[in-house]
Amino acid sequence: MRKNKLGIVMVAAFCASLAACVSGGADTALADDRSRQADQLLHSILEADTGPGVMAAVVKNGELVWSGAAGVADLENGSAMTADKRLRIGSVSKPLTAILALSMVQAGAFDIDADISQYVSEFSAPDATITPRQLGAHTSGIRHFDFANYSEANNMVYRQSLAETVEAFANDPLLSAPGDAFHYSSHGFNLLGAALERAGGASFATLFEDYVAKMIAIQNTRTDHPFDIIEKRSGFYTVTIANPVFPWMQDGAVINTIFRDSSDYYPSGGMLSSASDLASFTYKVFVSDFLSAEMKSIITNAATLNNGAPVAVEGGNGTIFYSFGWELRKNSDGDIVSFGHNGETNGAYALIRYFPEDDIAIAGIANYNILGSEPYFFKAIAEELPALFRD
Repeated sequence: MRKNKLGIVMVAAFCASLAACVSGGADTALADDRSRQADQLLHSILEADTGPGVMAAVVKNGELVWSGAAGVADLENGSAMTADKRLRIGSVSKPLTAILALSMVQAGAFDIDADISQYVSEFSAPDATITPRQLGAHTSGIRHFDFANYSEANNMVYRQSLAETVEAFANDPLLSAPGDAFHYSSHGFNLLGAALERAGGASFATLFEDYVAKMIAIQNTRTDHPFDIIEKRSGFYTVTIANPVFPWMQDGAVINTIFRDSSDYYPSGGMLSSASDLASFTYKVFVSDFLSAEMKSIITNAATLNNGAPVAVEGGNGTIFYSFGWELRKNSDGDIVSFGHNGETNGAYALIRYFPEDDIAIAGIANYNILGSEPYFFKAIAEELPALFRD
């Protein structure tokens, strides 16, 4: 009898082990299939956009579940795009700057409700008080870059400090009274960065390293300094269209992108990163205890105008709400679908998203931009990539 019971126990244990193996094998097969589809998506992006290189990453439930790269990082030297390359991220720099500011607020080193002129005396709005909180929500009234002005849109002058960039807009009239309306403004974020430098007594690069990068363990994110030798910095390219003014430009041709010295706009568009760094950063901002509940509320709730209305802008894909440095997308029921930001600059596209319902953070970066047409990159990374990894 004892022997029979032992046999039954052994059979039961074997069956349980077999079931676990089958289940584990199924999970592995599913993960492998998702990874293959994600890898193929990157190649599809390059085929559609005729771009040189792209990378992306997915963090789910706190784990980096996939990271991939496709194409070429440096066309002139023939080096492949790899997941550890550093690419430009354009306006995805803005949420990084916002988190730097909140980290400094949390440490007692910065006040987001102070008059900005208390930090940057070079800027003073006549008969108006502008706060860092308004700068981060694009409600300061300060204008955006003038892209018709080539030298302003493509800075050629090295700036030793961000305060030196203020002269470009310091004497211009405000587009609206502070807090009255939404006006997207990279100049506003550069002014915010200048205030952070003054408050912290160090360069923007040093402050970001100390208050953000070290705190959440990201290693490939830094300023795109024009003169530093930066390991694994990618080349940057533009896919052109035919232009009678520039006869050397042809439809679909890939050129080295227009030169731009990034020292004037680190806070608004001048950072470098990798997709795995950005996905990890995005996830930790919303899920870890790096920020206090009070600081998180500043980025998870839409900012408000003076009249109490939420800060929002209507776009082709619906309403986008703005908090402090972050875009909030909601469904028809008013529930938040994602937090994130898009970016574009000379030779780069970038995108980050955190989907709270799925507990997924995704990031993608390309080392090219396209003149005259919308890239497939944004749809692929924002919609198709996260869909692959949802349960």
